[in-house]
Amino acid sequence: MGSTQMKYDVLLSYLPEDRGRATELRVRLAELGIHVFDATVDMLPGEDLASRLEGALETSRFLVLMIGPDTFKSSWINFEVGAALSMRKGIIPILSKNVDQKDLPLLILSRVSLSTENVDEMAQQIGAAVRDLEENNIPGSGSRFTVQGSRLVALQP
Repeated sequence: MGSTQMKYDVLLSYLPEDRGRATELRVRLAELGIHVFDATVDMLPGEDLASRLEGALETSRFLVLMIGPDTFKSSWINFEVGAALSMRKGIIPILSKNVDQKDLPLLILSRVSLSTENVDEMAQQIGAAVRDLEENNIPGSGSRFTVQGSRLVALQP
């Protein structure tokens, strides 16, 4: 991968039933100046989904994963998470209120997650994490976070 130029701040991953909330989050993030890749908006009919997702993720700082009860039943979500892990991308999980944490894989439980239903708060938290990476010149890959006060903060590698 080397010094791949980042085109997107985040790749937004979600199930079709979360599209309304994901669209609202994408709009809020764009208002904050965060560049978002959303396959439902940024892809054309006939494009190779796997190749395009892989390329978009390669040029993204984070995978933002909206998690509901059925998220990990999706082969595409699992593909995106697997690709993000292999590329050492930061993963920001967003848990919906009806998710039981005992049902989550360890790779999600080991990360600081957002559990708010408020889309504005989600956008602010994600924006803060992206800005922390930029301000501290921390590459987006492999990033870990902690919570300070009420916001996500990138840890130095």
